[in-house]
Amino acid sequence: MKQFFEKQIRKILFWIGIPFVFGLMALLLQGAIPGCRFLCQLFSLCCGYWIITCVIYSFSKTKKPWGIIFKVLFWVFVGAVLLLAILFFTVEGLIFSHSDGDEPIPATARVLLVLGCQVEGEAPSKMLANRIDAACAYLSDHPDAVAILCGGQGGGENISEAECMYRVLISRGIDANRLICENRSIDTEENIAFAAEILRRDFAHIDEVIVVSNGFHLFRAKLLCAELGLKAYGIAGEMPNNPVLNFNFYLREFAGIFFMYADRIFA
Repeated sequence: MKQFFEKQIRKILFWIGIPFVFGLMALLLQGAIPGCRFLCQLFSLCCGYWIITCVIYSFSKTKKPWGIIFKVLFWVFVGAVLLLAILFFTVEGLIFSHSDGDEPIPATARVLLVLGCQVEGEAPSKMLANRIDAACAYLSDHPDAVAILCGGQGGGENISEAECMYRVLISRGIDANRLICENRSIDTEENIAFAAEILRRDFAHIDEVIVVSNGFHLFRAKLLCAELGLKAYGIAGEMPNNPVLNFNFYLREFAGIFFMYADRIFA
């Protein structure tokens, strides 16, 4: 009997205790690893799922009547993960397929929507700087194009994201008359929605736009444009030369799309 209980305790420690410790560590370290907060949160969520599944599986082995209920729950959990995996790889495939932008962009699309990103004090973050570079290159090559610069002022930002982009583009010789600041939005959805309001106010005859953002972001931005009746083409700013950060961005983008549609369905 003693050996039986020792064996069971070892099983519990291995299948539940270790995932619990690693999941807890990931939660505690999520703010300590720059750019990897979402990865840590996702790892903790996976550990929690594993623990719950192991507990349900262990109860499903009992001969008692309620063991059947746990057996059903176990297969429901497994089926849910398989469906989520199929959805994940499908959506990630679409995200990757749009990450290089569109080429060529038709001449009829002459309004850029430059999506906001973190500002560090009054200077653009690396991600935002890459978006500015892409927008500046296109504006320089297409003198008839104009840009709506999107993004309000968030925590740790001394100026709005739109204002930051405006200052940099002006310093690089882009005419101020070609730049319109949208400085109210706080996320991607508001970036697109508020920019669309400006578009309809100042360019009522235009229903094609060029979205400027980093590659992982373009697919969701195009989906949001399509919801507002806009045909969007993408220009991709460079991604950081950091595989871990890029992996985090692409994973987080799946979550962004997933919860965007979940909000549409359950709102």
